[in-house]
Amino acid sequence: MSKTGIYNVKFIAYCVLLILLTMALSTGCQSKSTGTSPTGQVLIDDGYIPDSPKWDKNSPIALQKVSEKAYQAILDWDIVTTSKEDNTKKNVIGYNIYRRKESAIDKKIATLSSDQHYYIDKSLELIEGEKFIYTISAFDNMLRESNRSDPQMVIVQPEKKAVPKPPSRMFFAPGSSIAFGNDRGDIIISWDAPMENTDNSTTSDIVEYEIEAHTHNQTAWKQIAKVPGDKNIFIDSNLTQGTYFYRVRAKNSVGNYSQYVDGNFSIFGKIDNTAPGPVTNLEVWYQKGKNFLRWQNPVKDADGKTLDFIGVKVYRKIKDSSEPFTLVKILPPDISYTDFNINLDNYYIYTVTTFDVSGNESIMSKPASSEPSITYLETPKNLFAKLSKNSALTLNWDAVSGAKSYNVYRSQIENGVYVKTGDSAVNSYLMSIPYGNVYYYKVSAVDEKGVESSPSRAIEVIGNILYKTLECESYLNDISKGVNAVSRPFELEVNVMDFSDINQYGDYLKFMPISVSDGESVRGVPISGKDVDAVDDYIDINQFMSSGTYKCEIWIKKSDDSGIYRIEVGGNTYGPIDCYSNNNYDILKFPVSFTVADDATYHGKNVTYKFTCLGKSENSSNYSINLDKIVVLR
Repeated sequence: MSKTGIYNVKFIAYCVLLILLTMALSTGCQSKSTGTSPTGQVLIDDGYIPDSPKWDKNSPIALQKVSEKAYQAILDWDIVTTSKEDNTKKNVIGYNIYRRKESAIDKKIATLSSDQHYYIDKSLELIEGEKFIYTISAFDNMLRESNRSDPQMVIVQPEKKAVPKPPSRMFFAPGSSIAFGNDRGDIIISWDAPMENTDNSTTSDIVEYEIEAHTHNQTAWKQIAKVPGDKNIFIDSNLTQGTYFYRVRAKNSVGNYSQYVDGNFSIFGKIDNTAPGPVTNLEVWYQKGKNFLRWQNPVKDADGKTLDFIGVKVYRKIKDSSEPFTLVKILPPDISYTDFNINLDNYYIYTVTTFDVSGNESIMSKPASSEPSITYLETPKNLFAKLSKNSALTLNWDAVSGAKSYNVYRSQIENGVYVKTGDSAVNSYLMSIPYGNVYYYKVSAVDEKGVESSPSRAIEVIGNILYKTLECESYLNDISKGVNAVSRPFELEVNVMDFSDINQYGDYLKFMPISVSDGESVRGVPISGKDVDAVDDYIDINQFMSSGTYKCEIWIKKSDDSGIYRIEVGGNTYGPIDCYSNNNYDILKFPVSFTVADDATYHGKNVTYKFTCLGKSENSSNYSINLDKIVVLR
C-alpha cells in the first residue's frame, strides 16, 4: 500500500475515534465546568498513558440530602496534566466515572470532557443504609485510559434523631418603610442556618425556624412567626419607636429543636433621607456546592459627602425565571458572603445594596452571576416622573452605556411584586394613569443579548399628584440637626404635639419661639411691642421635589397660643398669616404655589418651606405655630 493510502487509513481511524468520543461525551452526565474548554486546541499524541486522577485533597466527595429520601454525591478531583511516567501531557480529553455498590462490580456512570473535573451523581440508587465506592480514570485523544484513581467510599447513613446546633450570626436592619417621628416602621431579622448537629454530624434537615419577640417594657416572650427551613429572613412590621428583642431557634425533620440565638434592635426614626453609596465590583463564583460573593463597599453616601451605612443586603434570583430579586441575607458592613442554600441545577444572579440606620437603601449594584462569563449593565439611576394635567405620565432616567432597550415595571405597593408594563428603546417612557391611583415604578436596562440589569430605585406616582401628603411632624429630626436658624436650642422650642384628646387626630409639629425653660418670656404687647426673643425666629422644612410647577396647601392648626407668621417657599413670600383661634378645632389650609427648575443631574431640587415669627395676635398667649401637613395638589 502506498504512503498516501496508509495516511488515509490513519486519518479515517482517527476520525472514527473522535466520533466515538463525541458520542461518549454526549451521554446524560450532569456537571458544572470549572476550566477552559479545549475546543479548537490542536492535540498532538505523545504516546504516553495518562496518569491516574487524584482526588481533591480538601473535599474529594460530599454527600447531600436533597429531599426526604433522595441524596446526591458531589465528586471533585484535580485535572490530569501528566502521564503515568510524570511527563507533561496535553492531550487528555476526558474522564470516566465509575461507581459500584459494596461487594458489586464497577459500573461506568458518566463520561466527561477534560475541562470538567466536577461531577454530581443524582442516582436513585443512592438510598439510606448503602455504601458506594467511586473511582475515576482519564483518557487521551487516542482513547488510552489511565489506571483508576484511588477508591472513595460514600456511606448513605440512615437519618439520625440528632439535635441541631442553634442558628448563628443574628443581624438586624431597619426596613425601607421606617419613617420619622412616631410613624410605623419595620425590622428585618437575618441569621445563619446551623451547619452541624450537637453531635457534630452534618445538619441537612432543618424544616422550620421559630421566632419569638418582646418589647423593652414587656419581658414575656411571644411567638410571632414560623419561617420555612430554606429561609433565614423575617420582617417584623408595623412597629413604633422603641427597642425590640428577638430570639430564633431551628427545628429539624424529626421535631428536635435547637437552642435559641437572640439579639435586639431599636427603631429611632429617620436621621436623614440620604442613602449610602452603592457597592461596586460585585463578583460571584461557584465551587463545591456553594456560591461565593465578593464586593467593595462605598466610601461616601449617595450625595458624595459623609458615609453612615451600617450594613448590606444580598438579593438573589434564579436565571431565566420571571421572579424578582429576593432578599436572602442582611449582613454588617462585610465585603463577602457565601450562599449555601442553592440548587445545583440552577444558576443564580445576585445584586447587593447598602443601608443606614434610617432605613435608607442604596441603588442595587450591577448584578453578577454564578454562570461564568456573563456580564451585566449598570443599574439605571435618577428615575423621575412628570405628570401632565390629563394624567399623561412621562418617566425619564439616565441613559445606561451599552443598553439597547429598557424594561418598565409597576407595582401598587412599594415593596410588592413589580410587573412589566412596557419597554422602551430610549431612556424615557410615556403612559397614562387614572386620576388618584397610586403606582410605584422601576426600570432596568437590557443589552443586545437580552441580559437585564438590576432594577432602579422605585418612584411613587399618584394620578395627577406626584407626592403624597408631607406630614410636618416627620421633619422633627431634620430640624434637630441644626439646619434651621432658631435662636434657642431646638429641643426647647420645637416639639411634636398630639392633639388627639380634642378629636384632632394625628400629631403636629409645634414651634414655640418663646422658651420659658430657657429663660424667655412673653413680655411685649401685640404688634407694637414685639418680643425680641420671638420675632424673626424661624424653622424650615426641606423636601426634594422633581422639576415642575406645584400648587400646595399648608395645613396649620389654629389655637389660642398661636402667633403671626410669614411663609416663604420656592422664592415666593406669603403673609402676615394670623394663626390665632379660640377654637382648637380650626384648621387653616393656606395655599402656596411655586416652580421647581429642572436640574440636569438630579432633575429637581430641595424645596424649603420657611416659617418666620412676626409677632402674636392681640388675644394670643404665645407666639407658637402648629404645623399639620403640606398637601401637594400638583
